[in-house]
Amino acid sequence: MKLRRKNMVAEVTVTATMSAVVQKDIKVAKRGYRDAIDRLEGAVAAGGDQGDAVYIAIAEAANWLDSLADWMKLSGNVDVQAVVFARHRTHHHLASIAYFDERSGAWVWRPASQLPVPEDARHSDETRKPSYVNRLEGHSVLEVFRRLHPVIAAAS
Repeated sequence: MKLRRKNMVAEVTVTATMSAVVQKDIKVAKRGYRDAIDRLEGAVAAGGDQGDAVYIAIAEAANWLDSLADWMKLSGNVDVQAVVFARHRTHHHLASIAYFDERSGAWVWRPASQLPVPEDARHSDETRKPSYVNRLEGHSVLEVFRRLHPVIAAAS
């Protein structure tokens, strides 16, 4: 487009950019969470040296739960808060979140003292730590996710 004004010529270029966000239905995220729990149950049931498979399934389930917690308004659930705390403390460090307890014969959540502490104190998530210590630490990983099953199923 050219504009003219008394011996002046200005050339203007108009560029339009369009962006689209394709959002999946919440049912897809819930399915992703359930599928991760199914993989966790399968890894635990397989027995033997399944540490990597258990770690991957827990990390995936925790990531899905972190997303679902925001979308489904689950921030008031103490188990959700505890898992989100564990996810935040371990995710970017690729840190182990659970271990196989020989005494109980189950995969259990690590003590909070064994989870990485973020270098930046703003990310320490100290408000969720008591939920983790009281609801997850030393407890069966599957027990916690099984308690969450009806919470996720009922939420919309």
